[in-house]
This record gives sequence, structure tokens and C-alpha cells, in this order.
Amino acid sequence: MDVDIDVCIDRLNKSNRPNKEGLKKAIREWYSRGINKPASDRKVDKETKRFYKSKEWRRLRELVLIRDNYECQHCKEKGIVKTINPDKHKSLDVDHIKELDSHPELALDMDNLVTLCISCHNKKHNRYQNGFPTKKNKWSSDEWW
Repeated sequence: MDVDIDVCIDRLNKSNRPNKEGLKKAIREWYSRGINKPASDRKVDKETKRFYKSKEWRRLRELVLIRDNYECQHCKEKGIVKTINPDKHKSLDVDHIKELDSHPELALDMDNLVTLCISCHNKKHNRYQNGFPTKKNKWSSDEWW
């Protein structure tokens, strides 16, 4: 659903739902985390794509993976070892500790990079927090006799 937060809150105000204040708080939190942003807003811009495809980034990424022994550092802190799985396309990410958008000067600083498994990386960025989006059954609202 690609609805602006103001439209969403306005619809809530016009409804007869109980606990509107609690729902408004949940909606604001939801939008602040970017969960309901249109896919186009979440897509990476051209400059960022160019950065992640650059030779400098790919070299540095490989150095970080070597430094971290190809292991997820968050899992390692918990005593779990997650390494590259040859059966999967990609199982480890190199993540910026301080986000790239707010600290572009640290983009190629090795001390600002850490190896994470896909699961830890998604948790860090609050992705798929409530599971993957499910496809709605178009027949679910129809009554069948």
C-alpha cells in the first residue's frame, strides 16, 4: 500500500475505530521505519549503486571479509558461527556500522565496516520484521455458500 502518512491518519480520524491514539502512534512508528514507503522510495539511488559497484568498494569488501574470517560478527558474539554457504547465492554482507547516508566520509573506512550474515543485516535495518509480505487471497472477502 503506497499511502501517504497524512492520508492514513486522516482516514483513521474519520473512522469509528477505538484506540485511535494508540493506532496513530503505531502508524507513525511504522512510517518512520520506512516499512510502508513505496518501493521506489526504498530503492537505492544511482550514486549509491555506482559506489557499491566500484572497484574500491569490492576490494575493500573482500578485505573486510578476510579480516573477519568470512564469519558473521554478530552471530560470532553469540557463539554461533555463520560463514559463506557455497549453495547460496550470497550469505554474508559487509555492513557500514555508521550508516552511509549520514556518514559518507566513512564509506571506505575499514574500521566502519563489519561482516554480517543476511539475517543479522536485515534485523539491523528492521527489514522483514513482521515476516515477508504475503500475497492477499483475492477470494478471502467473498462469502461462499
